[in-house]
Amino acid sequence: MAKKIPYGISDYARIMKENFYYIDKTRFIETVEVSPPFLFLIRPRRFGKSLWLNTMMTYYDVLEAPNFDALFGETYIGQHPTEEKNSYLILNFNFSGVNPDLEKLESSFEDHCSRSFDNFNAAYCSLLGEDYMASYPKAGLAESKMEYVSDWCKRKNLSIYLFIDEYDNFTNTILSQHGERKYADITH
Repeated sequence: MAKKIPYGISDYARIMKENFYYIDKTRFIETVEVSPPFLFLIRPRRFGKSLWLNTMMTYYDVLEAPNFDALFGETYIGQHPTEEKNSYLILNFNFSGVNPDLEKLESSFEDHCSRSFDNFNAAYCSLLGEDYMASYPKAGLAESKMEYVSDWCKRKNLSIYLFIDEYDNFTNTILSQHGERKYADITH
């Protein structure tokens, strides 16, 4: 059966399960692991950044361990796995959905972050323990939720891998529509 072209698809697991064409770039995971701990990936639009992030999220996600061979078995990293494979809880933010309208920006940002934290909590509730949600700040800003999640995972000796995609999406709109002064007022 001929492979399909995954245009616009950034879900690594879907690409592998549904026989889409995939150019194996997983050898770069080794490079990521020996790089400084905070990576900043800049490439033009439609260059595969989101797919790369999703590939890494799938590779490092502790919950994907049972699926490792099916998802990565035929790739470079599947045949040369690192010690860090499937060893992280994945916290993912994709800011492409944040509304850049100045009147809605802050609430849209907070709503997006809350949904990301809710997804994290639902995915890893069995690893976080029964007491985790009892003290979780259901209301409040993303900053307090991030601090809570981080502190809790440190106490439980659980490692988090944080991924942020489309970090500049709403900020670029603010810059282009309102200028540098308004951008600095909002983001600084």
